Amino acid sequence: MASSSSSGANPLSGQPVPEKLTRNNFLLWKTQILPAIRGARMEGYITGAKQAPAAEIDAKEGDKVVKVTNPAYETWVAEDQQVLGYILALVSKEILTQVVNTETAAEAWRAITTMLSSQSRARALNTRLALCLWKTRGLGDLLNSSAGPKLAFGCTSVPVDLIL
Repeated sequence: MASSSSSGANPLSGQPVPEKLTRNNFLLWKTQILPAIRGARMEGYITGAKQAPAAEIDAKEGDKVVKVTNPAYETWVAEDQQVLGYILALVSKEILTQVVNTETAAEAWRAITTMLSSQSRARALNTRLALCLWKTRGLGDLLNSSAGPKLAFGCTSVPVDLIL
């Protein structure tokens, strides 16, 4: 894979994502952001598959071996920071405060997915519960409940098999 920083341009710049990530749109946001990251061949930075090489390497100077900065490490840092910057630019302030201490794209991605995928699963379980209640209480009661408007307008945020 050619180095994306060799051209000096961020391969992720110019990849529009209509909405910033909030606590309520994780799956939609993830569906939009992953193709851009994969298309730039940078998914390994968020999955952790592309690990940082050693920061220093041994080099021979005359008769002695000295430590020098590893150019591959510098390239890795630059590319990782491009991905991290892309992710952070596409999150709301409320999410940004939760990932402010992350230093790599993988750390940010892990923090975001851990925090928000569990909320998405909880919404799916709430939808299942609402549908169970519908079976026992009736559609009118369900639509009058707090879950009613979301179900009526198809705003469930997780594609889940709702057959009970």
